[in-house]
Amino acid sequence: MVPKRSCRVVVASGDPYRIPREVRLDNIEPHRLNVQEPVMSLMRQCESTLTDG
Repeated sequence: MVPKRSCRVVVASGDPYRIPREVRLDNIEPHRLNVQEPVMSLMRQCESTLTDG
């Protein structure tokens, strides 16, 4: 997504999460579940920063 001019932008980054190369696509769901909450937490932090400012 490209933000509109002169809008406020928040960038967040979390710890890296490595998925082994040998993991097949049909076995990736456990990895998605491991990443889901940290990503949702970062989104909440970003939204909070935007509404608090």
